[in-house]
Amino acid sequence: MAEAIYEDLENYFAEPMYLQERAIITPYNEIANKFNAYMMERKPGNPKTYLSHDTISQSTTGIDNQADL
Repeated sequence: MAEAIYEDLENYFAEPMYLQERAIITPYNEIANKFNAYMMERKPGNPKTYLSHDTISQSTTGIDNQADL
């Protein structure tokens, strides 16, 4: 399936439109995780991990009312 949807990935992996125009939809996160791992193996170069955080900082600098956030 990956080869049919992402044919020639090795040559176009850095092109945003190439990736934006394609998608594989699955109802299960487990399948999505396996597919993502497979695709990362196919991508040339070293993988990068970007971290995120889904809570608001408790810093009050520049904020009048922290509770409104």
